[in-house]
Amino acid sequence: MKVPDEVIIRTISNEFCICWFKDLTYGPESLPHFYVCIPIKQKYSLLLCIITKQIQNKRKYYSKNIKALSALVEVSYNDLYILDREYNSVVDCNHAELFTIDELIERIDPEHGIEIKMGKKEIPHYLKIKIIKAIKLSPVVRPHYKKLLL
Repeated sequence: MKVPDEVIIRTISNEFCICWFKDLTYGPESLPHFYVCIPIKQKYSLLLCIITKQIQNKRKYYSKNIKALSALVEVSYNDLYILDREYNSVVDCNHAELFTIDELIERIDPEHGIEIKMGKKEIPHYLKIKIIKAIKLSPVVRPHYKKLLL
């Protein structure tokens, strides 16, 4: 039996986890991505950062802003066992997005749904700290989002 996306999202709101879904705003040819769900003070909302293998593209995009470059948190299979063993990835902490539960449901491709790939106990503590610090230091993230961090 498939658990409805809304139920999954309600269970992950306000806790660290890694989820996986296909974002409808990225177009029909795009693949699902991993996202870090970061706990925040606002109930029934989620703060998400995408995890991507496009490290060089992200570095090039933020190349003129050293502070923004430092908000790219590189991760590997050694940090998150769900990642590809052969390629490192990056958590783009400059692109933290705030969603209500309903807004996130609207962005998830219903063909794929959302899955929790790693729970809060599986994510290394040092990585959680690094991600939160990167979001707070990012010159791109809205100050309001930074204030919501726990």
